[in-house]
Amino acid sequence: MAEAHRTGEPAFLSGPQALLSRYPGLADAQAQTQDRAWAIVPLHGRGTATGVLTFAFRREQAFEAEHRHILTSVAGLAGQALARAQLYEREHDTAVRLQRSLLPSRLPHVPGVALAAAYVAGDAVGVGGDFYDVFPTRAPHTPGWVFIIGDVAGRGVDAASVTGLARHTLRVTAAEAPPAEALHHLHRQLTGDPDVDRFVSVACGLLRPHDTGATLRLASGGHPPALVRRADGTVEVVAVRGVLLGAVREIVLDERAVDLRRGDSVVLYTDGVIEARGSGGLFGEHRLVDVLAAAPSGSPTELVDRVRAAVTAHQDVPQADDLAILALQLTA
Repeated sequence: MAEAHRTGEPAFLSGPQALLSRYPGLADAQAQTQDRAWAIVPLHGRGTATGVLTFAFRREQAFEAEHRHILTSVAGLAGQALARAQLYEREHDTAVRLQRSLLPSRLPHVPGVALAAAYVAGDAVGVGGDFYDVFPTRAPHTPGWVFIIGDVAGRGVDAASVTGLARHTLRVTAAEAPPAEALHHLHRQLTGDPDVDRFVSVACGLLRPHDTGATLRLASGGHPPALVRRADGTVEVVAVRGVLLGAVREIVLDERAVDLRRGDSVVLYTDGVIEARGSGGLFGEHRLVDVLAAAPSGSPTELVDRVRAAVTAHQDVPQADDLAILALQLTA
């Protein structure tokens, strides 16, 4: 096997004598097997052999030309399949690393707020477009924190470039402008660039503290609605009118304010969560609401972990789409 792997040439050994004449040191091993013929064929994938496929026969074989052709053909197909699997693994790993580079390396410390987030790459090859971010405003007289989560249509390098554009554009604009205005600015960037042919769904929230808690102002560009889990365990669906950014020329985006008290949590997510497919259909918003309502404490880490586990348990096919989850809880 080692010789066939090293040389790249198949070995066909018919009968114990053929084996022992080539490898005399195997006399003891030969006494312990009932095999009487062997075909050891390299697995050729992308040029070099990536392994060997060994066929053992209980009867001596003549290994005529037709037999050798069949065995080498089987090994050739196996080698190509292995090479494609290895290539897929490398491309998928590269895509995941690139995707993670488009996300914040860690979430910031937000006074009075606990945070948690998760990004799970789908099985499809190519960089996905899911992203999230948390950053402070730059208005000293009205301090606050901005929360964004979004999903760029498609996969690959083009999707990655638009993801970077969306995230960094919002980092500049949403730090100074209200959420809907920041999304309008991103929309103009997308529609005004002739090289961009992707649309984006995105939610943008501005959290401002006040004497009895905080107010979260939300705007949505065609994004799934935010979910607010109150301290008593009830869950509210916060839908905000808005359309996908970059899809049409003229858009209307609303804002909606949500009052939060200590213990209240907000969960933002991409459509990879609710569109996860299982035998019972899509995971859906109703299952997501049930998962959040059943969580004992409602801490962001618990909510994120429970959503990930529920989506994984629901799926009976490989996860095709990426998913991102961003959760916050008012702690003071």
